[in-house]
Amino acid sequence: MKTLFLQLKSDESLMQCYQRGDSSAFEVLYRRHKGPLFNYLYNSCQNQALVEDLAHDVWLSIIRRIEIYQPNAAFRTYLYRIAWHKLVDHWRKNTNENGGSEFDEEIHSERDVQSQSHESSLRVDEILSAIHRLPIEQRTAFLLKEEGFSQQEIAEITETKPETVKSRLRYAQKTLRRFMEVMA
Repeated sequence: MKTLFLQLKSDESLMQCYQRGDSSAFEVLYRRHKGPLFNYLYNSCQNQALVEDLAHDVWLSIIRRIEIYQPNAAFRTYLYRIAWHKLVDHWRKNTNENGGSEFDEEIHSERDVQSQSHESSLRVDEILSAIHRLPIEQRTAFLLKEEGFSQQEIAEITETKPETVKSRLRYAQKTLRRFMEVMA
Protein backbone atom coordinates (compact mmCIF):
# COMPACT_ATOMS: atom_id res chain seq x y z
CA MET A 1 0.00 0.00 0.00
CA LYS A 2 2.82 2.39 0.89
CA THR A 3 4.54 1.76 -2.47
CA LEU A 4 1.29 2.46 -4.29
CA PHE A 5 0.96 5.76 -2.43
CA LEU A 6 4.57 6.63 -3.29
CA GLN A 7 3.95 5.97 -6.98
CA LEU A 8 1.39 8.77 -6.96
CA LYS A 9 3.89 11.32 -5.66
CA SER A 10 5.93 13.67 -7.80
CA ASP A 11 9.60 12.98 -8.33
CA GLU A 12 10.52 15.96 -6.18
CA SER A 13 8.33 14.70 -3.32
CA LEU A 14 9.91 11.27 -3.63
CA MET A 15 13.37 12.80 -3.34
CA GLN A 16 12.29 14.63 -0.21
CA CYS A 17 10.92 11.37 1.23
CA TYR A 18 14.24 9.72 0.40
CA GLN A 19 16.07 12.57 2.15
CA ARG A 20 14.06 11.71 5.25
CA GLY A 21 15.25 8.10 5.03
CA ASP A 22 12.49 6.39 3.04
CA SER A 23 14.44 4.05 0.74
CA SER A 24 11.25 2.84 -0.94
CA ALA A 25 10.84 6.37 -2.35
CA PHE A 26 14.20 5.98 -4.08
CA GLU A 27 13.12 2.61 -5.49
CA VAL A 28 10.07 4.24 -7.07
CA LEU A 29 12.23 7.00 -8.59
CA TYR A 30 14.70 4.47 -9.90
CA ARG A 31 12.02 2.32 -11.54
CA ARG A 32 10.39 5.42 -13.01
CA HIS A 33 13.55 6.81 -14.63
CA LYS A 34 15.99 3.92 -15.20
CA GLY A 35 14.72 3.07 -18.70
CA PRO A 36 14.64 6.59 -20.16
CA LEU A 37 18.01 7.41 -18.57
CA PHE A 38 19.53 4.24 -19.99
CA ASN A 39 18.13 5.08 -23.45
CA TYR A 40 19.59 8.59 -23.33
CA LEU A 41 23.01 7.31 -22.30
CA TYR A 42 22.91 4.52 -24.88
CA ASN A 43 21.95 6.91 -27.67
CA SER A 44 24.85 9.10 -26.58
CA CYS A 45 27.57 6.46 -26.70
CA GLN A 46 26.33 3.10 -28.09
CA ASN A 47 28.38 0.95 -25.70
CA GLN A 48 26.31 -1.31 -23.43
CA ALA A 49 29.00 -1.83 -20.78
CA LEU A 50 29.88 1.86 -20.66
CA VAL A 51 26.21 2.86 -20.43
CA GLU A 52 25.68 0.49 -17.52
CA ASP A 53 28.70 1.99 -15.74
CA LEU A 54 27.57 5.56 -16.42
CA ALA A 55 24.00 4.85 -15.30
CA HIS A 56 25.33 3.24 -12.13
CA ASP A 57 27.52 6.31 -11.49
CA VAL A 58 24.56 8.64 -12.02
CA TRP A 59 22.40 6.81 -9.47
CA LEU A 60 25.32 6.62 -7.01
CA SER A 61 25.77 10.39 -7.34
CA ILE A 62 22.14 10.91 -6.44
CA ILE A 63 22.48 8.63 -3.42
CA ARG A 64 25.70 10.29 -2.27
CA ARG A 65 24.33 13.81 -2.68
CA ILE A 66 20.88 13.22 -1.22
CA GLU A 67 21.45 15.59 1.70
CA ILE A 68 22.18 18.54 -0.61
CA TYR A 69 19.30 17.96 -3.05
CA GLN A 70 17.04 20.99 -3.41
CA PRO A 71 13.91 20.81 -5.58
CA ASN A 72 14.87 23.99 -7.50
CA ALA A 73 14.28 22.29 -10.85
CA ALA A 74 12.39 19.21 -11.92
CA PHE A 75 14.03 16.01 -10.66
CA ARG A 76 14.24 14.79 -14.24
CA THR A 77 16.32 17.85 -15.15
CA TYR A 78 18.54 17.24 -12.10
CA LEU A 79 18.97 13.57 -13.08
CA TYR A 80 19.90 14.32 -16.68
CA ARG A 81 22.27 17.11 -15.63
CA ILE A 82 24.20 14.55 -13.59
CA ALA A 83 24.11 12.12 -16.54
CA TRP A 84 25.33 14.83 -18.90
CA HIS A 85 28.23 15.63 -16.56
CA LYS A 86 29.16 11.94 -16.40
CA LEU A 87 29.15 11.76 -20.20
CA VAL A 88 31.25 14.91 -20.56
CA ASP A 89 33.73 13.63 -17.99
CA HIS A 90 34.01 10.36 -19.87
CA TRP A 91 34.41 12.10 -23.23
CA ARG A 92 37.17 14.32 -21.83
CA LYS A 93 39.04 11.34 -20.37
CA ASN A 94 38.79 9.33 -23.58
CA THR A 95 39.53 11.86 -26.29
CA ASN A 96 42.32 10.54 -28.47
CA GLU A 97 45.24 12.48 -29.90
CA ASN A 98 43.40 13.23 -33.15
CA GLY A 99 40.62 15.04 -31.31
CA GLY A 100 38.12 12.24 -31.84
CA SER A 101 36.60 10.21 -29.07
CA GLU A 102 36.20 6.50 -28.60
CA PHE A 103 32.52 6.99 -29.40
CA ASP A 104 33.43 7.61 -33.03
CA GLU A 105 34.84 4.10 -33.08
CA GLU A 106 31.93 2.52 -31.18
CA ILE A 107 29.08 3.62 -33.40
CA HIS A 108 28.49 0.16 -34.81
CA SER A 109 29.14 -1.83 -31.64
CA GLU A 110 26.74 -3.84 -29.49
CA ARG A 111 23.46 -3.26 -31.38
CA ASP A 112 20.65 -5.74 -31.08
CA VAL A 113 19.31 -5.84 -34.61
CA GLN A 114 18.11 -9.44 -34.68
CA SER A 115 14.45 -8.45 -34.71
CA GLN A 116 14.91 -5.95 -37.55
CA SER A 117 15.33 -6.71 -41.21
CA HIS A 118 18.82 -6.29 -42.62
CA GLU A 119 17.81 -3.24 -44.65
CA SER A 120 16.14 -1.39 -41.78
CA SER A 121 19.02 -2.17 -39.42
CA LEU A 122 21.43 -0.65 -41.94
CA ARG A 123 19.26 2.49 -42.08
CA VAL A 124 19.18 2.71 -38.26
CA ASP A 125 22.97 2.32 -38.21
CA GLU A 126 23.32 5.09 -40.79
CA ILE A 127 21.06 7.46 -38.84
CA LEU A 128 22.86 6.75 -35.56
CA SER A 129 26.16 7.21 -37.34
CA ALA A 130 24.97 10.61 -38.61
CA ILE A 131 23.91 11.61 -35.09
CA HIS A 132 27.32 10.59 -33.76
CA ARG A 133 29.09 12.69 -36.38
CA LEU A 134 27.43 15.81 -34.98
CA PRO A 135 29.59 17.93 -32.69
CA ILE A 136 29.12 16.79 -29.09
CA GLU A 137 27.18 19.92 -28.09
CA GLN A 138 24.72 19.52 -30.98
CA ARG A 139 24.41 15.77 -30.40
CA THR A 140 23.68 16.29 -26.71
CA ALA A 141 21.02 18.93 -27.39
CA PHE A 142 19.44 16.77 -30.10
CA LEU A 143 19.31 13.62 -27.94
CA LEU A 144 17.90 15.51 -24.95
CA LYS A 145 15.23 17.02 -27.20
CA GLU A 146 14.41 13.51 -28.41
CA GLU A 147 14.02 12.48 -24.75
CA GLY A 148 11.30 15.12 -24.46
CA PHE A 149 13.14 17.96 -22.76
CA SER A 150 12.25 21.55 -23.59
CA GLN A 151 14.89 24.02 -24.76
CA GLN A 152 14.84 25.63 -21.31
CA GLU A 153 15.38 22.26 -19.61
CA ILE A 154 18.22 21.40 -22.00
CA ALA A 155 19.80 24.75 -21.16
CA GLU A 156 19.58 23.91 -17.46
CA ILE A 157 21.01 20.42 -17.97
CA THR A 158 23.91 21.57 -20.14
CA GLU A 159 24.40 24.81 -18.21
CA THR A 160 24.10 26.98 -21.31
CA LYS A 161 21.77 29.73 -22.47
CA PRO A 162 18.44 28.79 -24.10
CA GLU A 163 19.47 30.70 -27.24
CA THR A 164 22.58 28.53 -27.49
CA VAL A 165 20.46 25.39 -27.20
CA LYS A 166 18.11 26.70 -29.88
CA SER A 167 21.05 27.31 -32.20
CA ARG A 168 22.58 23.88 -31.53
CA LEU A 169 19.27 22.19 -32.22
CA ARG A 170 18.80 24.14 -35.43
CA TYR A 171 22.27 23.20 -36.71
CA ALA A 172 21.85 19.56 -35.67
CA GLN A 173 18.48 19.28 -37.40
CA LYS A 174 19.82 21.01 -40.52
CA THR A 175 22.79 18.63 -40.69
CA LEU A 176 20.62 15.55 -40.11
CA ARG A 177 18.07 16.73 -42.68
CA ARG A 178 20.86 17.05 -45.28
CA PHE A 179 22.08 13.59 -44.36
CA MET A 180 18.57 12.14 -44.80
CA GLU A 181 18.24 13.80 -48.21
CA VAL A 182 21.53 12.22 -49.31
CA MET A 183 20.33 8.82 -48.04
CA ALA A 184 17.03 9.04 -49.93
